[in-house]
Order: sequence, then structure tokens, then C-alpha cells
Amino acid sequence: MISESDIKKWQLWLKEYVNQHITGDQDTDVNINMKYQHSLKVANNARVICQNLNMKDSECRLAYICGLFHDIGRFRQYKVYHTFVDSQSIYHGELGVDVLEKLNILKGFNKKHAKIIKDAVYNHGLLNISDRLNGDYLLFTNIIRDADKLDIYRIVTDYYRHIETRNVAIELGLYKGEKVTEQIITALENAEVIRKEELIYLNDFKILQISWIFDLNFDITKELILKNNFIDLIISSIEGDSIRDRVKQIIYKHINH
Repeated sequence: MISESDIKKWQLWLKEYVNQHITGDQDTDVNINMKYQHSLKVANNARVICQNLNMKDSECRLAYICGLFHDIGRFRQYKVYHTFVDSQSIYHGELGVDVLEKLNILKGFNKKHAKIIKDAVYNHGLLNISDRLNGDYLLFTNIIRDADKLDIYRIVTDYYRHIETRNVAIELGLYKGEKVTEQIITALENAEVIRKEELIYLNDFKILQISWIFDLNFDITKELILKNNFIDLIISSIEGDSIRDRVKQIIYKHINH
């Protein structure tokens, strides 16, 4: 049984682990801290989703831990490869499981909980999760996938609204300007979740983020996304009036369907 004191212990551990990756370089450290804050937010989001699903307190605490650890691979990834782009380094979910195992983090959990955590960490960032997941293993993975998307919406919309200098780690180094890849628009029209491998322009990436609305598992997640106007904020940041209007028309046709 995971207790609130266990949560505090792992919160402290994560903070100490993150501090080991602080370099003193401002550009690097701002992104390390961004992922640290993201981990805390995803953990909180996971608990909110669990509570909305009327799950037991003990299950909500487990979901919190899954959220806390979900991006544990990101810190080593950025320190070693100087990027959060998996295709340019290594899939961060795989790296996260490796970190958990090499540091013996999972030894403090019972066998089932350890597997739930490992499955959630590995699968949360995949376009298509393992078809071998079922029961609680699938449930907790889906909770973390929703919780993760919910906070990424917060991060990117805040960035788009207050951008002063470009952050390559957030923008994935994509081309900026009033351009869009036509197959990205087609995928949105077909209510498909867009693949990162298809991205060329920053507008493409923004449309990919919008397309996550098609890959949610729980009503509460969609409600919170719409309540916080995340979709509208991303649309408003798209460059090019005609592209922006077209995307808005397509997505709201799906949302209001």
C-alpha cells in the first residue's frame, strides 16, 4: 500500500535526482527544470483523473507515483544527447525504465505495482501502446497518457503566449513561418493522431498537438482541455490566417460532432 509519506519520499528523491542533472548552463537548466515541473504536474493530473473515476485513494496514490516517474528518462536524455527528440537520441520511455531498474527504484514496490509503474513509464509516449496491456496495467498507462497530454498543453500554450526567445527543445527545431504540410491537414480532417516523423514546420507540430484530442481515454481530460481553452490558444498561435482558419474549422467540426 502506497502512503502519502511514500509520495513525499519519492518527491524528495526526484528533486535530488533532477539536481544531479543541473549543469549551471542556463539554456540547459531551464529545460531540465521544465521537465521536473512537468513531472510534478502530470502526477497531480493523474490523481485528478483517478479521483474523477472514483478510484480508491491507494490507486490514486499509485497513479501519482506513475506520473512522478513517467519522464524520469528525460533528464539523462537531455544531459547526454542535448535534445528531447527521441528520434535523434533514444526513446525516453525505454530510457526511463532503464533508469528505474538500474537505480533499483522499483524494489520498494510490490510486484504488481512495480509492473504498473514500468508499463506506464514505457508506454506513455508511444503513438500506439503495447497490445499486451490489459486490466490495471492498461488503465494506469492510459491515465498517465492523458495526464501527460494535459500538462503538455499547459506548457506549450504558455510558451506560445509568452515567447520572447525561441526554445528549440519545445519547438523540436522545426521551421517557423506561414507554412503547413498538406498531409498534416489531411490527417486532422480524418481525426488521426499525427506522427512526429511527419513534421516539417512548426505549424505542423501545433496541429499535431491539437490532434491529441482524438487520443484521449477519459472524458475528464477532454473537459479540462476545453475548459482551459488549450485548443483555442494553440490555434491562435498558428502562423498564417488561412491555415489558422482552416484548422479551426476542421477541429471544431470534430469536437462539436
